[in-house]
Parts: sequence; structure tokens; C-alpha cells
Amino acid sequence: MRIIIPKRLSFRGEGLGNEVSPWMKGFLAAQSVGGHCLSPAWGLNRRGYRKFFRSSRFDWLQNLALEKLMRPIEFTEADYRATNEEDFGIAFRMWAEGQGLLERRSWAVTVGGLWGGRWSLRRAQPFLSGQLNATRYTAENLADSLAQLDPERPSCVVHLRGGDFAQNDGTVNIQGRFNVALPYPWYESALASVRAAFGDQLNLVIVTNDQSDAVSKMVKEFGALTTLHQSNSDISDLLLMSKADLVIPSISSFSILALFLNPNASYLWPSDQLSAVNGVDGAYGIWAHEALQKDENSQSVRLAQENDIALGRALPFSVGDALSGAFVDSIKSSVSQRHRARDLIFYGSSTAVTQSVEQGARQL
Repeated sequence: MRIIIPKRLSFRGEGLGNEVSPWMKGFLAAQSVGGHCLSPAWGLNRRGYRKFFRSSRFDWLQNLALEKLMRPIEFTEADYRATNEEDFGIAFRMWAEGQGLLERRSWAVTVGGLWGGRWSLRRAQPFLSGQLNATRYTAENLADSLAQLDPERPSCVVHLRGGDFAQNDGTVNIQGRFNVALPYPWYESALASVRAAFGDQLNLVIVTNDQSDAVSKMVKEFGALTTLHQSNSDISDLLLMSKADLVIPSISSFSILALFLNPNASYLWPSDQLSAVNGVDGAYGIWAHEALQKDENSQSVRLAQENDIALGRALPFSVGDALSGAFVDSIKSSVSQRHRARDLIFYGSSTAVTQSVEQGARQL
């Protein structure tokens, strides 16, 4: 019995965007060695996630008992980096082989932490997506939200984080920071630019835990829908974001998780949060301020040196900016391609047929 135990980030656990990282690591580790990954212990989480995952409030006792019984060893960040392999599952198997674990039938290993980056976990995306879609309340809430959206139009979902984030009046320096609220004017400017680019031909949804007058004003001014009428919408809000064509995020692991779950979504990112990539003129990144990313061999530096494409799916945005034409056109093109009239499985048709197919169709 080869057991992988995902460790909580703190005794009472943290937000969903952070706590799923050890879970994805555990899945990839178990998959790489033919082991079994325990489910996270949601029972102690202060945000009450156990109700979504149908877990007992005492589930942490099972993990604790296994730790006491099997005395697991820990796969650390140093172990990971020593392999020089970015993919977490491959790195884990290399380490396990070096430890002689592949020659043993029974052992336990703990994995945890936020180190390694989302790219190292990309193969766990289908696993995590399946787990989240299977949670309580989620399918019903998503069906309710999707019923209000026109599937033929682009969808923009805004994550306006308040409540547990201290409000920002615009004087707070957000460069290199996370878990700090963006000022309302940034969202207002982003919404105005999106409306200017797409007009009324857009599904606009704001998901938020902020019920202030400022947010109510934005909802009314920009004709946005919300999910405030839904109960237990934590995970359905996340998955609704992951289905959007365009995301206006908060600076949070929750928003980043939604973007991780949908690598095809375009998104705006506050320019003021970005830091210059060390040694690469004109290049800026979310993580470039971190000590590890300043090294000349870091992911940030290496990728910036390789990048010769000005436009990606992310568009840095400051108050007063307009969306670039190329950015808007890429979203419109993607939506146009999936229009029902062009989708054969939904009774649509195609004019892109070969001569032989056309002749055969006439004979029928």
C-alpha cells in the first residue's frame, strides 16, 4: 500500500485556491508510482468546504492516524528542485526511485506547499476539474447561471473579491502582492473598456462576496448579472469563471485557479501588480518579484527570453486603458467558431466540404 497524504497549508486550512495545490500534487505523485492519494482533510477548514466535498468533520483524524501508523516521509521543495524536472509527477517518481521506494510495497509520503507553480501541475487539471464539478450544490448553481446567458455571445466573468480582503482606496502598493483588494475604479474602468469593445453583445457576470453600494452601482451601470441569489456558490462561482471567454480577476489564488482550469480563457491583469523580469527589458510578470525568479536560470527569465509574441491570453490593464483590437478580435473569433450555426452536432452546417462530399450529398 503506497499512500500519498496531501498536507493542509495550516492547521485550520486555507482558501480553496491554495488547498487544492497539495491535492493535485498528491494525485500526480500517486499516479506516477501506482499509489493512492488520500482526499484532503476538509473537516477542520475554517471556510466549511467539507459540506461541498461531503466529508466528515472528523476526516482529519483518518489522515492523522495513518501518519502515526505509517510514519510518512516528506517530499520537500528541495527534493523537487534537486530532480531538475518541472512536471511534479515525473519529479516525484524520480525522487521515489532514488529513495528505493519503487522496490517496496508499503510506505507513505506527504506532499504539500505552494511551491513548484501551476505549470508543474497542469496534468492534474482534468482530475481537479472532475472533483470540483462533482461537489454538492455546484451542478444546480451552474445550470441556473448558464440559463441566464446567451451561448452565442462572449461571456465575461468578473471576480470582485471583498469581505475577507481589506478594501483598497487606490493608495496601496500592490506590486508583487496577493490577497489584497483591487480598487473599485480599476474594476469600473475594466468594465467600461469591455462594454466599449463588445457593446451589448456580451454576457457579463460579477461573482463577489462584496455587497457594498459601490458593487451594486457597478452591477446596475454595466448591466451585469450576479450569483448573489444563490446559496453555497463558492465552487460554482469558480467554475463559472472557468467557463468564461474573458475573466476580470481579483489578485487571488481563487482567480488564478479559475484561469488554470480554463487555459483558453483570455483575461485582464492589473498592470500595477506586475514586476519587471530580471535582465529582460520590457518584460513583466506576476511572479517576477520572487527571489527564485530573479535567478538568470529561472522560469520567469527563461520564458521572457524565449517570448517573441507580444499578445498572449493575458492583457495587462491600468485605469483608463482600452482593450487592444487584436485582443478583442481573438475573443470574438473564438466565440464565432463555436456558434451553433457552424456546429454540426447541434444541427448546424458547414460550407467547408470537399468536391467528393458535395457530389455525394447531391446524389442523396
